[in-house]
Amino acid sequence: MNSKDIHEGLNFSAAEDESSFGIFSIKFSKDGRELVGNSNESICIYDLGANKVTERIHAHVQGT
Repeated sequence: MNSKDIHEGLNFSAAEDESSFGIFSIKFSKDGRELVGNSNESICIYDLGANKVTERIHAHVQGT
């Protein structure tokens, strides 16, 4: 799959999270199979072939 062939939205939402996911930054892997995106809450690795998030790292958590 070529990353230039994607013409639909990618679902970055976690199963337990019904909110939308706004991407602030994105980077494609050298082979074009994955991308890394970050929002205000997490960093995600998205597998384009599997069409799903394969890793989610929670970040930018504010202390109480």
